[in-house]
Amino acid sequence: MIQMLTKEDIQKSLEDMGCSSKQVQEFVDDFENHRFEFLFLFLKKKRYEILDEVHQKQKTIDHLDYLIYTLKNIQNKA
Repeated sequence: MIQMLTKEDIQKSLEDMGCSSKQVQEFVDDFENHRFEFLFLFLKKKRYEILDEVHQKQKTIDHLDYLIYTLKNIQNKA
């Protein structure tokens, strides 16, 4: 069974992903005109952007973990 997407579903999803109102409108226009190649391209690009943000945040967490580990070792030796 194919699940149908409404314009409202698409708008909400894109807004939740942090897309601008211009991006949302362009996406909806492409959707309504069945330009799926543009839809997939946009979604893949957005996915890579978000994944890059995740990797940057992971680096920050790694630095924090290192500082916590180092400070605990210093504290235990004092």
